[in-house]
Formats: sequence, structure tokens, C-alpha cells
Amino acid sequence: MKKAAENRSEGQGSRGWKLAGILCLAGALVCTAVACAGKENQSQAEDEFDKLAEQTKITATEKPGEASPSPEPEVTEEPPEEKDPLDILKEMGVPIPEKEVDFADLQENTNQDIYAWIYIPDTKIDYPVLQHPTDNTYYLNYNLDGSRGYPGCIYTEDYNEKDFSDPNTV
Repeated sequence: MKKAAENRSEGQGSRGWKLAGILCLAGALVCTAVACAGKENQSQAEDEFDKLAEQTKITATEKPGEASPSPEPEVTEEPPEEKDPLDILKEMGVPIPEKEVDFADLQENTNQDIYAWIYIPDTKIDYPVLQHPTDNTYYLNYNLDGSRGYPGCIYTEDYNEKDFSDPNTV
């Protein structure tokens, strides 16, 4: 009688471990599927950003190695004129990359919320900047094509001016 009870308890314990193993395997499969779907979504969004970056053209006013020395500052008694920051950088010999971006075409054919472009030479930073008219967190969870998911987009909130005249842009 004891042997039969021991065999039954061993069988029940064995079934419990089998069930736990099956549940763990099923959980691992679900996690793998979710990770693969997220990776595919990210890859599609990166491809879309790369296509947009290729549509824009880059020109530079000077090449980095060709910067001219800055002239000695002149001392004058008159208060200095307000200069455009880009003019100041050009006088210092800093190359200013310019992106030729057709915003009208991008807004018509890609996304109407695109209003600016962020680009840093010699890096992978080359993206449009968007601003949703009503929802400040929309592009945190939505991609350029309107699909929901990672990675979202670079965006500003609707209380910021689109000409970047605010002291801080969020």
C-alpha cells in the first residue's frame, strides 16, 4: 500500500514539473515572438528615416579642414550690433552644414506634421522633427507613418513655436 501511495505522489510531482516546464516554454516562445515583432517594427521605422535622409541633400559652406583663422577683434567704443549666430560661426571658420529639405513635399507625401530637420555631420543623427497639433505625446508612441510602436519620432510639444523662438523647446 505504501508503494502505491509513493508511486502516485511521485507521478503527481512529475506531472507538476512537466506542466511547469511546458508553461515556461510557452512563456519563452511568447516573449521571443514579442521581441521579434518589436525588432521588425524598429527596423521598418529606421528604414523609413533612412529613406527620408537620403532624399535631403547636404552642402557645407566650408570643409572642416579648411577653416580660416579668425581675425583679431577690433576695439570700438560703439556698442556691438546684434549679429546672426550663423554669421558669427561662419566668421569663426566653423563649417555650417546645410540640408536642402523640401518641407512642402515631405508634408504632402510623408507626414503633414514635419516642420524641421535635425542633422549633425559625421553622426547618424539625420531626422525630421514633428509636432502634433493636439496631442503632445502622440509621437512618443507613433512612428512617422502613423503606425503605433517603437521608436517613435523626434517631436516638440504644441506650446512651442515652430520657428524655435522660445527660450526652451520641449
